[in-house]
Amino acid sequence: MKLFTPISINGLTLDNRLCVPAMVTRLCREDGFVNQDITDRYVAFSRGEAGLVVIEAMAVHRRGNSQVRNAGIA
Repeated sequence: MKLFTPISINGLTLDNRLCVPAMVTRLCREDGFVNQDITDRYVAFSRGEAGLVVIEAMAVHRRGNSQVRNAGIA
């Protein structure tokens, strides 16, 4: 496999085949909203060598957020 060569997937061209997978970082605020810590983490990933960065899961309702500091939008 050619990890450092571009690849196109359904019309989206990535610079390479490296991917940062979704992870549970628990870097958000206690209520699940985004803060500077998690923003800085994804900015660093986006400036790195990965062709694709997948963000972590987002709870769409407070009941769906199983742990403190997990990302959520409600």
